[in-house]
Amino acid sequence: MSSADVKVVESHREYASAGRRLIAGLADWMIAIAWGALVGLLAAIGFYLIFNPTHGLQIGAGLIYVFPPAVFLIITLTHVTTAFMISSKGASFGHRLVRLRIVGIDAKPITRRRGLVRQFVGSPLLLLYATPMFFLVTGSLVLTWFSALDYPVGRVANILGSIGFNWLRWGFVASVILVVANHVSMVFDSQGRGWHDIVTGTYVVRDRSG
Repeated sequence: MSSADVKVVESHREYASAGRRLIAGLADWMIAIAWGALVGLLAAIGFYLIFNPTHGLQIGAGLIYVFPPAVFLIITLTHVTTAFMISSKGASFGHRLVRLRIVGIDAKPITRRRGLVRQFVGSPLLLLYATPMFFLVTGSLVLTWFSALDYPVGRVANILGSIGFNWLRWGFVASVILVVANHVSMVFDSQGRGWHDIVTGTYVVRDRSG
């Protein structure tokens, strides 16, 4: 597409407001958290049913050892699925809710790779919080489990557990600050783009079809 064609395409765009984008993002996150909580609870119950007869473990053990990593894993995988949906359909569930569409500079759908980069860069809560917490929590719990079997890994488990505990709080705060800063940048951008849009060459526009 020539530069002249790109200008014609841009002139017909109605860029999405930061408010609509915030609603879409919150909707996608609520879906991811709901799936994470459901799968985490089912995993904890399954853990209890498997290990209770042989080791006498209670449901609380499942909630400690299985629920947290399952929640963070499913949240991350849900966002990966959302990225693929955006690349194929041009919108996530949240974007469809407020009638928005994501397009590339040529007004065409984006590739899966660009969709993944956009999803992770555009969500500090995903890139800097949910994904690291999965590895920190899982690593700490697995090593703690092995250390209970007299493996010499208790010290490493304690270090990972300490990092995970602190990141649970401060990582969340830092991620929220970055989320707010990204949405504020959308307000002042003439095309309503966030950092992730600039990095991946995408736009979020109002969907007038249908």
